[in-house]
This record gives sequence, C-alpha cells and structure tokens, in this order.
Amino acid sequence: MPEVRSSTQSESGMSQWMGKILSIRGAGLIIGVFGLCALIAATSVTLPPEQQLIVAFVCVVIFFIVGHKPSRRSQIFLEVLSGLVSLRYLTWRLTETLSFDTWLQGLLGTMLLVAELYALMMLFLSYFQTIAPLHRAPLPLPPNPDEWPTVDIFVPTYNEELSIVRLTVLGSLGIDWPPEKVRVHILDDGRRPEFAAFAAECGANYIARPTNEHAKAGNLNYAIGHTDGDYILIFDCDHVPTRAFLQLTMGWMVEDPKIALMQTPHHFYSPDPFQRNLSAGYRTPPEGNLFYGVVQDGNDFWDATFFCGSCAILRRTAIEQIGGFATQTVTEDAHTALKMQRLGWSTAYLRIPLAGGLATERLILHIGQRVRWARGMLQIFRIDNPLFGRGLSWGQRLCYLSAMTSFLFAVPRVIFLSSPLAFLFFGQNIIAASPLALLAYAIPHMFHAVGTASKINKGWRYSFWSEVYETTMALFLVRVTIVTLLSPSRGKFNVTDKGGLLEKGYFDLGAVYPNIILGLIMFGGLARGVYELSFGHLDQIAERAYLLNSAWAMLSLIIILAAIAVGRETQQKRNSHRIPATIPVEVANADGSIIVTGVTEDLSMGGAAVKMSWPAKLSGPTPVYIRTVLDGEELILPARIIRAGNGRGIFIWTIDNLQQEFSVIRLVFGRADAWVDWGNYKADRPLLSLMDMVLSVKGLFRSSGDIVHRSSPTKPSAGNALSDDTNNPSRKERVLKGTVKMVSLLALLTFASSAQAASAPRAVAAKAPAHQPEASDLPPLPALLPATSGAAQAGSGDAGADGPGSPTGQPLAADSADALVENAENTSDTATVHNYTLKDLGAAGSITMRGLAPLQGIEFGIPSDQLVTSARLVLSGSMSPNLRPETNSVTMTLNEQYIGTLRPDPAHPTFGPMSFEINPIFFVSGNRLNFNFASGSKGCSDITNDTLWATISQNSQLQITTIALPPRRLLSRLPQPFYDKNVRQHVTVPMVLAQTYDPQILKSAGILASWFGKQTDFLGVTFPVSSTIPQSGNAILIGVADELPTSFGRPQVNGPAVLELPNPSDANATILVVTGRDRDEVITASKGIAFASAPLPTDSHMDVAPVDIAPRKPNDAPSFIAMDHPVRFGDLVTASKLQGTGFTSGVLSVPFRIPPDLYTWRNRPYKMQVRFRSPAGEAKDVEKSRLDVGINEVYLHSYPLRETHGLIGAVLQGVGLARPASGMQVHDLDVPPWTVFGQDQLNFYFDAMPLARGICQSGAANNAFHLGLDPDSTIDFSRAHHIAQMPNLAYMATVGFPFTTYADLSQTAVVLPEHPNAATVGAYLDLMGFMGAATWYPVAGVDIVSADHVSDVADRNLLVISTLATSGEIAPLLSRSSYEVADGHLRTVSHASALDNAIKAVDDPLTAFRDRDSKPQDVDTPLTGGVGAMIEAESPLTAGRTVLALLSSDGAGLNNLLQMLGERKKQANIQGDLVVAHGEDLSSYRTSPVYTIGTLPLWLWPDWYMHNRPVRVLLVGLLGCILIVSVLARALARHAARRFKQLEDERRKS
Repeated sequence: MPEVRSSTQSESGMSQWMGKILSIRGAGLIIGVFGLCALIAATSVTLPPEQQLIVAFVCVVIFFIVGHKPSRRSQIFLEVLSGLVSLRYLTWRLTETLSFDTWLQGLLGTMLLVAELYALMMLFLSYFQTIAPLHRAPLPLPPNPDEWPTVDIFVPTYNEELSIVRLTVLGSLGIDWPPEKVRVHILDDGRRPEFAAFAAECGANYIARPTNEHAKAGNLNYAIGHTDGDYILIFDCDHVPTRAFLQLTMGWMVEDPKIALMQTPHHFYSPDPFQRNLSAGYRTPPEGNLFYGVVQDGNDFWDATFFCGSCAILRRTAIEQIGGFATQTVTEDAHTALKMQRLGWSTAYLRIPLAGGLATERLILHIGQRVRWARGMLQIFRIDNPLFGRGLSWGQRLCYLSAMTSFLFAVPRVIFLSSPLAFLFFGQNIIAASPLALLAYAIPHMFHAVGTASKINKGWRYSFWSEVYETTMALFLVRVTIVTLLSPSRGKFNVTDKGGLLEKGYFDLGAVYPNIILGLIMFGGLARGVYELSFGHLDQIAERAYLLNSAWAMLSLIIILAAIAVGRETQQKRNSHRIPATIPVEVANADGSIIVTGVTEDLSMGGAAVKMSWPAKLSGPTPVYIRTVLDGEELILPARIIRAGNGRGIFIWTIDNLQQEFSVIRLVFGRADAWVDWGNYKADRPLLSLMDMVLSVKGLFRSSGDIVHRSSPTKPSAGNALSDDTNNPSRKERVLKGTVKMVSLLALLTFASSAQAASAPRAVAAKAPAHQPEASDLPPLPALLPATSGAAQAGSGDAGADGPGSPTGQPLAADSADALVENAENTSDTATVHNYTLKDLGAAGSITMRGLAPLQGIEFGIPSDQLVTSARLVLSGSMSPNLRPETNSVTMTLNEQYIGTLRPDPAHPTFGPMSFEINPIFFVSGNRLNFNFASGSKGCSDITNDTLWATISQNSQLQITTIALPPRRLLSRLPQPFYDKNVRQHVTVPMVLAQTYDPQILKSAGILASWFGKQTDFLGVTFPVSSTIPQSGNAILIGVADELPTSFGRPQVNGPAVLELPNPSDANATILVVTGRDRDEVITASKGIAFASAPLPTDSHMDVAPVDIAPRKPNDAPSFIAMDHPVRFGDLVTASKLQGTGFTSGVLSVPFRIPPDLYTWRNRPYKMQVRFRSPAGEAKDVEKSRLDVGINEVYLHSYPLRETHGLIGAVLQGVGLARPASGMQVHDLDVPPWTVFGQDQLNFYFDAMPLARGICQSGAANNAFHLGLDPDSTIDFSRAHHIAQMPNLAYMATVGFPFTTYADLSQTAVVLPEHPNAATVGAYLDLMGFMGAATWYPVAGVDIVSADHVSDVADRNLLVISTLATSGEIAPLLSRSSYEVADGHLRTVSHASALDNAIKAVDDPLTAFRDRDSKPQDVDTPLTGGVGAMIEAESPLTAGRTVLALLSSDGAGLNNLLQMLGERKKQANIQGDLVVAHGEDLSSYRTSPVYTIGTLPLWLWPDWYMHNRPVRVLLVGLLGCILIVSVLARALARHAARRFKQLEDERRKS
C-alpha cells in the first residue's frame, strides 16, 4: 500500500507544537474558526493607497520567502496568502471603485466587475482543486493471472484514416495481458469495408452499428451490448497505448470495487498549434499538460476525477447501472462520470501517461474541438448542474463546477482585453480609482495569482500562456457560450480531424480574423492614448488615466498579437512524428553481422535517428537491420540508412508485413517508458514566460519562406537522399531576418497611427470642475444677523432715467406705528448716537452688484426698548465707467421704503461719502437695507453685461440716534430685556450671586446660563458675576430669599418664585430675581424658566411649581439632527429660507448640528436627497444654469437646472417609454464624512443664466425669476455610529463633546475650587451658556464639586475650572495627560518612551516616516497676564471618561478661553489635547496618550481598529493565514489518509 505524501514528515518544531494542539479534540475547529475570522477581518479593511503599498510589499516579500522552499505546506500557505490579497482587492473593488456618473459608465463598469468576480471565482476554485494532489501510485495485480479480469478494448472511429486507426489497434493488441482475457474492438461508425478487412487481418473484432445516433456515445453503447468483458478500456482512434497500460492501471480497479473509472493522461506526441506555430512554442508545455498534470490529480484527492473520453478503464457494472454512456450532451465523457458518481461510484486518476496521441494539427481544428468541449460542459451545467441533485460530496460538486464554469471564460476574456477602450475611445472611467490605488490593490492581486499559480503549475503550464490560449478562442466561444446557456439542447457532436499534412505554411485568416479586428481596434485605442499623452493638454488626473489605460491596452494588444500569431500555420510534410527516445541498438547486415552500435535519438513510424559513427562513406541508400531488446524481447527491424555523418545516421523502415509494422509500433509507442518524460519542462519563470510570449509575436512578421517547422526536414527523395546539411541557413540568420521585418512593420504601423491621430481633431482637455461661487460673487452674509431669502427678494422699483421711481414697498403696519407713537410719549430725554459700518451690520465685504445679481441687502435689528429718532446713510464706493447716468443707478431702500438713488459719473467712477437722510418711522425691530442696481434704460436692462457694476464700500456707515423706552417688566418678554433676538450681537448678562458661591446656587445659575445660551445660540453670551446689584443696567439675581440684598426689601415668597423688579439704582433697568425659601427651591425656580412648557405669564411675578424632567438619552439634544431617519430640510429651516429670487438668488443655507463622534464603515458617505424645482419655460440657458451644492464651504456637486436625458432619453420619450423631464428634480448625493463637523451648514447656490444674452431684457424678468429647494429634500445620517478617539479639543469647540452626549450634562460634573472667585464662577457660567447653545437644553443634570470630592463623581466626565492658586488640588486629575501646572507655568512632563515610539512607528510607519525629522513640542509657558490653557485627557478615575481643564492665573485668561470657544473663525484652530490662548493668538498641541470612547457593533471592530493601520492588517491577516494553513494541512492529510484507509478496508473485505 503506497503512503500518502506529506510535507509533515520533516516538520519544524513550531509545526509539531501546533500539531499537538490540533490533536486535542475540538481544537482544530476552534483554531480554524478563529483563523477564518482573522482572515475575514484583514480582508474587510481597506487602506489608503500609500498604506496598502506597505501591505503589498510585505506580502510580496513573504511570498518569496515561503515559496523559496517548495513543500505541501508552503504551497497551501501561498494559496491562502493569495486568497487574502485577492479578497482585499475584491473588497476594495466592491466598496471603493463603483462610482458611475453615466449609464454607459455604469454598464461598462458593471460588466468589468462581473468579469472580475468570475475570474476570482475561478482562481479560488482552482486553488481548491489543486490544494492537495493525491499522487496516486500504481497497485500490483494479483500474482495469479487467472484472477485477472477480462477487458474489452474499444477503439471508436468515424471518418479517420485507416493509417491512424491501425496504429491504435495494433498498439492495443500489443498490451501485456493474457490473450484470452482481452479483446480489441474496432467500433466503426463509418462502416468502411477496408476497416473490416484490417480487423480480420490483425485479429481485432469489427463492430459497425446500423445507425449513427448519439455519435460517439451511441457507438460505445452499441458496443457494450455486443461485448461482455468485466472492464472496458477506451482509446480514441489516434491514441496508441503502451504495452503496460493494463498492468499499471488495473490494480486499483481490482483492489477497490467502488472505483468505476481509472483515467490516465492524454499525452500528445505531436505539437499542438501553439507549440508548432509560435516561435517560443517549442519550449512551452502543451496546452493540455495543466489539466492532466495538475488539475486531474487534484480532482482525484476529492474523488472527482472525470472521464475524458479516452485512455480510461471503466467498470462494466457501473456503466450499465447508469444506462450506458450519457447521450444528452456532446461531451459524453464528463457527463458519464458525473452520473456514476451521483450513484456513489468512485473515480481514480493515475498521473502516468500510458498512451500517446495526435494533437490537432491546425488552429481552426483546435478551436472547433474546444467549441465542442465548451458546448458540452455548459450543457451539463444547465441540465445536470453539479451544485444540485443528490449523491455528490461538496468536494465533488466544486470540482465539477470548476470544470464546467471554466468554459465560460470567453466573455470575461473579451471584457478584460477591451476594457481600456472605454476610456481611450469614450472617456468612460469604469474603475473609479487613482492609478496609485490600482497599483496598490490590483497589481499585488495579479502578482500573487500569477506567482502562486506558477508555484502550483511548475512546468505543467507557463505563466501568461493561459491568456494566449483563451484569447485565441474567446471570440469564437462568445456566441456558443450565450446560445448554450440559453438553449442547452442545441449543438451536435463533431469529430476532430487528425493526421493532416501541410505542403506549405500559410496564414489561416479564418481562424484569427476576429482577433485581427479586435487587434486593430486595440491599436487604434493605444494610438489615441499615446497621442493624448504626447500632444494633449491634460491635467494630472487625465494624464495618469491615459497612461494607465494605454499600458493596459498595450498588454492587451501583446496578448492579441500572440493569439493572432498562432494563425501562422507552419508546413507539416511528415507522415509520422519524431519521438525522442534513447535506446541501445545494433545495425547489422542481412547476414546478421554487426556493422555498428549506437543509441537512438528519436523514433517514428517512418524511421529513426541513431547516434553512431558509420564506418564508410555512403554511396546510396543501404539496406540494414536494426536490432534491439525491449523488456527481454528482441526486435529485428528492416531499414535503410539514407544519410550518415557527424556521428549520426538517418534510417527509414522498410516494412513489408503486419508483423513488422507491429514490431515498429511496439518499439516506437509500446515501450512502458515511452512517455515518462512528458512533463520534463523547466519550471515556470513568469518573467521569462512573458518574454517568450512577447517574442512569439515575431511569428506574425515572418515571410512564407520562413515558415518551416523546426523539426520537419525535407522528405528525402532520389535526388536529395544524401545531404551534408551545409545549405541550410543558420537559425541566427533566420531570427535576425524576422526581427528586421518585425521592426520595419512596427515602424510603419506607428507612422500610420501618428498620421491618423494628427488628422483627427485635437481632444479637448479635461473639463474643469463646475464653477464654485466665490465670496465676492455672492450676496454678503451678515455676521450679526444671518441673511434670509428676504435679503434677495425684489423690493424696490428700478430707478428710471428721470429720477427714482415710486417706492414699491408697503407702508408700515398700523399697529406697529401706533405702538411707536404711544411709546414715544414716555421716552427718556437721553439720546444715544450709534455709528455702524456696513461690515458691523453683517456685510462680508464690499457690496458688488451686477446685472445678474442686481439686488443686495443687509439685515439688522433695533432693540425693542429703543426708539429711533433720526438716521442717516453715508455711502462711498465706485461704479463702472461704462455706466451712464441717464440709464443706470443704484437705489437704496429700507424695509422697502425709498431712501435715495446713486447715479454714476463716468468721469469719476468713485463716489462718496454721500449722505442720505432716513425717515425714523421706516425703522422696525427687524430691518432690511437693500441696494438695487439698474443696468439699463427704464424698463429694460442688459443683465448679462459683466462690465456694468456698482460697489458699495463696507466702510459706508449707518448713523442711528435712539432714545430708551420705559421698561416693560413682563416675564412673558423673557429673554428681554437681557437679549433681543432682533439684535444680532454678542450678549452680556450680569449675574448677581452671594459671595459664598454655594454649589446649589451655582447649579441654579448654570441652568439659567444654559437657557440664555440656548436663546442666543451662536451669538454667544457672557455672564459677569458680582455679589452686588450693578449701579445701572439689567441683571439677574439668584439666591435664597432670606439672603437677597436688603435693597429689595426681602420679598416674601411662598416657594420657588421668579420676579422682575426695578434696579434700585436705575429706574429704567430690570433685575430678574430667581429665588425660593431654600436652595432646592432656587434650583426649582430656575428650572421654571428653563423648562417652561407654556408661555411665561404677562406679569412681573411667577410662582414656580416643581418641574419633572425625564432622563435624557445619549445624543438626543434638541439641537442635534435626528440620526435614525432621513431629516427634511423643512424641519431644519422655514420654507421661506429655501426660496430665492432672480437668476443669482444668493446662497441658501440649511444649518444643523450633529454629534462629532460619527463613524461609518469604511468612511461611507452620508446620503442627501436634493429636490428642487426650476421655472418652466425658456428663460434660462439649460446648459449653463445650475445648482451648486456644498457643505461647510466644501463643494460637493453641481446639477443643471433642467434635467436632460440625452439622446437615449429622447428616444425613449418619443416611444412613450420614459416621461418627459419635469420641473421637479430629485438627485441623490453623497456627503463625505470628513466634511461633517459638530456645527454644519449646507449651502445651495442657484446660478441661472438667461437664455437671451447680450440684448435688452425686461428689468422685471430677473426679479420675477423664482428658484427654490423643496422642503422635502432630506439628509440622512442613519448609517453613522458613535465612537471617537480622544483627546480631541476640536469636538469640544464645536458642540461641547463629549460632555453634551447627554444634553442635560447628567454624565458631567464641574470641578471648582473650594472657594472660587467671581472670575472662576463667571467662567463656569460662560461655559454652561456655551453648552446650552450647543444643545438647546438646560444643564439640569450637572453636578458641582470641589477637587476634594471628585471621588463622588468618579464615573462622570469632569469639567475643571481653576486658577493657579488651586492648581495643586486638580493636579491628580491631569495625571493621564502629558502636562503639569507648577509655579505659574504649564509644562510638558512626559513624552512617549523609545519603546512607545517604536511601537507607534511599526503601527503606523508612514506617519512615523513623515514625522521622522520632527521632535515632540515641549510646552513651557506662564499662565499669567491673560494667558489661558485648555487641557483634555482621559480621566484617571474611570477609563473612557474625559477630563477637560480650563486653567489661568486670572479671570482674563479664563474669559479669553471661553470667548475663543464661541468664535467660529477660531474653532478650526482648536484641536489636539492642549490649547494655549494669549489674546488673539492660539496654539494647539498633541502629546497625551489617546483613548477611545463609544461602542461599535462587533462587525465594525476590524475597520475601526485596523483602519489606517497597515501593520495591524498584516499581523491579523498573516495570523489568520498561519492558523488556517495549520488546520488545513492537517485536515487535508487526514482526508488523504481516510481515502487510502477506505481502500485498505475494501481489500480486507475482499
């Protein structure tokens, strides 16, 4: 019994240790599952191209290290490693590159993806098939020949020549087997008399059936009914067996009664078309060697060897059990094996060639044979799919599936070859990736696929030749593939002609014309790419795209040219092929005397070449006898020597009878070792193989005279029987001649291509991105009051040539005017003059107006407790010299009431200052100052003329005089008088607290501060703190009633109460009193304001009932956008803010807030659906009018205002299959995660161009042009998860994260000094105001403790506010940061150790390389003189909690830090774990250790922990490979052992 080969016989210590672990029951399953999970985790994570290159490089190095020592375990490891790399490529392709902009791009890209999926499927199936070849060895037969079974040998034939069939028949008659137990049958479907006569002459049985149904399968089935042998041995009529065929194969059939089939290789002693016609083909293994040398041996491991139609023994009982050979398909062989295995029969394969046959002589015949195989295998796939039905193991199912689906290669191959043309001809980028990304992902995938296949195939198939084989046949098989899959019953059996001769070489156009057409198209695409790279004006992206696709086209063209070169058929004049053989022979005369001895070089049915030294010069052909001994049998063969010289003699046989012919066949084909060297090809070297393929293209450029088969000398004749081989040109000369011709033709083709490209119109360079409006092109966005759509609405009429037109605005509402008059009667006598520049009022810069944007405006407010008594507008600026005073003007209006008109002076373009008085009655609480530009004559304007403009300087002034109105102390007016929503400016609210600063009172004050923060929102609010009532102005007084200042007379309260009282020192000022009988009631009173569910009373006093507050959930702050469903724009802003007027209506903004700790798998974008409606009609230019979409000043996309469907859409609309484009457009847009912060703003800019430009148009047309977003537009964050790496002060600066995760700060505690001063308390209140502005929710859950009591709130996030005097108390809270505060200085106290730096460098080598020259920043700064520091670190009390410390020696430093948080412009500079602020200067640092907060589902862990970490990907992936290989190698060895054990059991039973 042969033993199973295993590389474990010399296992390493690690392997032995792993083997001991795996021997534990259940350990293999656990380790295998763990390894598989690790492998899946590593393949599921994509990396940026630069980091992926690291992974690729390391994997390549590992490939060379492991592949250097061949063994079974190393081969398995390389296959698993290749699977890892390929799956990473597949993950990248499926998740990163499928972004299509057009339907054509989507179609072509999807086709390429499907082809790649097919290729990957075949790659993995091939690994599965070949992972453990069984290497079955022959078994001995029983010693007694009487126990040997009877065998019927079938030789089916139809239209083959007798000269071919007789070799097989005579060879079969010479098989070593008891004559009474073997019978040779000629199965003649041609019913030819000469075949019957030959059968009678040689002793074979002749069987001819009356009809020819079912072709070969029917022929065999007919013969089964007329024979009775135990076994059936089948040979195709050109396969000549060796004499040892049955002795080497029958042992397995006898020993294992379950084996129904023993298949041996099909070896071809003649070259196939690729070997014969390609210049490098002679040193390339035959096409079929891969299947018989590797695949079938691998199939045998899985008990999935299938019948190949010849050179196989079949058990008669098995064949009869399935009803004979399968007839439903044209590949009866494979289908027959499948049927037998479904019934439980086993099959076997012996990788020893025991017969030799003829390969297809011509390419067209070869293609026809492959077409039949493809049709038959696909027929089986359709009508008897191995994946379904009973009786097969999963190993058998997958092996059969691989065999059948391998014939689907035609369509994917054509797709792979032609894919670069999509870009080169049509500009369609079907892989949305950069060339660097393709290099990082695709090239390693191809390298490992080719390299691993090379290690597996060794010398059985050379790299890159499969591409040539497939390309040669692909275009012929496309139709067959599609038709067979759709209609599997179509198609018939065709017989492949063998043994033909070619008198002279020729180019078989019919066999390669499809590839010639494809090659010409590919050459045109390559020429286009070369032309664009050489002469086109390309940007960097386009240049790389052309370079990549041109290289791809070049590779495709080389493969196509190699496939075309196979069509150069070489002459074949020999009737019999030479077979290399080394056999000692004696050359004797007719009398038996030996003339010379020698050794044969090659043999054929025509003669032999012998190494020898002929004793005399030949005068002509000389009759001799050649004697040799084979396996103890002496053969004496008559011959003639026709040539001798140089130690070599050429003989031809002189066969006169059947016995002599039989002896020659026995010598040439019947030797047991005749084909043992069938796989003696050098091991594959991919680069040399690629070079051979390139050199084979040279065959295309040989002349007819050069097409001479290298192994086919001229047939001897009477005139040239003697030759000294001196007239043949050397091979070097022929090669040189062919090379010169090839270079000349290539030069000619290049010149023709250049001429064609030069005559073609030059391609336009890549189109620039759609215009993104600059700030100067847009209406200004006020800083004090956000602009609304009203700022761009048409309000005033155009100024005519004779003066201003009548105001078009409406008069003030009657009730507003009456209220102003009534209040005017009770005003104070003190007037205040306010001077505001336009920049102070909110202008982003100078206001510029043009024809397409004639209306610009500013919004501002007047406090409700102030009355305007006079106002003046003082303007300066400039106007275009092209303007004319009689036709052009700028009209100013306030609330649509006319103020005045500016007219140009072409001689003096600049103007001002010019003063315009404004009627004070025009002013209301919220005001709109508009500037309307008229660029033409009255009623007509040239709005498209860019040379007509007017600019108002941002330093122009609005001077307003106001007097104060009497106070109205009503709680319902809150937050007035402290904050008026119409006045968009920073708010200051004085707070009066008892000097003891009791924590509960501070909590109450914090609740109110956060409520005011909610009211003021982004404007910001400051709370100066004192213990006394201010001498003037408004203030809030918080405290227990008995502790209030005596100046209020100690108001009597019966519980929590809120009162508005006059300031004792300022009758026009109001003091808001929040009080109660104890501290708890004071907190309740503050909640009464902050959580009022109904409007506060129109009274100055309110008793507050206890307030029940529901616990908050994470991330449910009212200001945060919902994340569990798409959110409508209409729920974020009012519908009016989504509407615009005019061709350029300004920026429409949709602000929103969201937690910043968002994470999506692979940084998947968020989804936004933009719905908008553009006006009907032809007022706008469809091609140039668009909507630009952005977020946080980042451009996202542009959409045309009128949706078009192109030519195909127009055709579909014409036949009624598509609806016409409507005014409403719906577009889905991706929002990259990196563009989303805590505070966000969507920006929409309508830029509509008029259709008629350069002519006079109605001035009202622009203002009557309405555009807008649909309120049902949505943005969706539901795919986001919450997790973040900390510390990160940027999160704090935007929305107060992580403290605002709970809107009421119920998971936060504020740490204050034991006795805080007013500055510290003010900083605390400012911070609570900031939190309230971030969440729109009062901080009712926050706790206030001192440093001595932080253990009571150890499970909370901590906000530490302290001065240097108390820094020692909070030092332990910063123990996990890299900083300390001592002696009035902030210093860096620790850096990462050398080991930490090494680990970090290994973990993220690219970052370490980029930062190799940078040193850690040491901080040593005094925290005095207004300098403040903000430090964030992990809490030492609880892992995953955060400590944020605000530190300074004085209140100015603390106040500066908090004001900085509220400034949007400075928020971008707040990052890292430390921020130091000194005045306007701000510095950020990052030194402290990182930590993670948040949770993720289990399936997202790999992406989170390995994203941007190539070393982690490598470690996890390689760990998975090692574990899987360990388990797999052991499992495969045990599987092989079980197969042989089953045989042993069967032998014992028998």
